[in-house]
Amino acid sequence: MTTTEAFEYLDLLLDKADQPYFIDSEKEKFINLAITEFINKYYDKIDSNSESRTALNGLYKFAQQDSADIATWNFANRYDITDNFFMYPIAVKVNDNEAEFKGYKEYVEDLSTSDPFNKSNTDYPSYVVNNNGINMNPAPTTYFRLVYLYRPTITEAFDDGKVQENYQIEILNIASRKMFANIESQSYEMQSIETERGINQ
Repeated sequence: MTTTEAFEYLDLLLDKADQPYFIDSEKEKFINLAITEFINKYYDKIDSNSESRTALNGLYKFAQQDSADIATWNFANRYDITDNFFMYPIAVKVNDNEAEFKGYKEYVEDLSTSDPFNKSNTDYPSYVVNNNGINMNPAPTTYFRLVYLYRPTITEAFDDGKVQENYQIEILNIASRKMFANIESQSYEMQSIETERGINQ
């Protein structure tokens, strides 16, 4: 499905609900909101649900840094995220080992603990996402890799096929519900039922 076809699909839903016409720029805003909601929905289950991994399959990016790159960092243990569309980390590798994700409080406690059995080390590093960056313990010296989910543009999601067509339909159905969210009418109730069923004709 292309962006043009996506707009036409939303027009069809509007017509079915007998609602006013939305211009393309308005449709873009609702689709972008829907893409974010779509990613949030499936990310929550990505570790335990194969459908979630399939839904997000085209939305991974990689960032890799070698020792020369790491030497230029402002802080030895921090990689600054430069991608404005970054959403969630999937995996971090520090030198030769995969790092464990920690919440901020847990990460701070890990830095200060003297318990060798519960402290991150070179064999078992850890990381936290904080203020648009990845903080690691201990700091990498030879290699860093980040795998993450990003929010695609509408062009990427539709024209470039980063999202499979059945999930494109789901995104458009989310967008249509948002477009009708403040409309209290019988036609809105009928629209909600249709989009929940995932119509695609």
